Amino acid sequence: MIDYFELYKTCLKINAERHPDQTYDFMKMMNNEDIVVSEISKGTDSRLLVLATFEVLDNLIDDGLIKARKIITKTEDPTYFFNGVSTTGYQYLKSLEDPLFGEKLKSALKDEGVPMTPNAITKFIARLTL
Repeated sequence: MIDYFELYKTCLKINAERHPDQTYDFMKMMNNEDIVVSEISKGTDSRLLVLATFEVLDNLIDDGLIKARKIITKTEDPTYFFNGVSTTGYQYLKSLEDPLFGEKLKSALKDEGVPMTPNAITKFIARLTL
């Protein structure tokens, strides 16, 4: 099972620190990140990991944490054009960097029986930080 919490944090962090312009840049930056290397070494299918990453990006955009637009084309995958991280995105990232916050979030998800999915993580982060 993919560690969505780490994937979420990594996607937000890459946008904040490395400023990708579009999907290709972003995915290239993701290739050497610990979450990707770890998941691949555990045997996670690379296509599943890509789809999970796109789901996380969609949530980050929908929740206003990153400034980006998604374009659906005739290709298999969407194209994203990034334009930075919002102020709220930086606040979330700051919270996510605190190990105690991460444990608090995971505990809250477990206590309520909520799966560790991108949507659940987004909702709980909002509840715990706002």
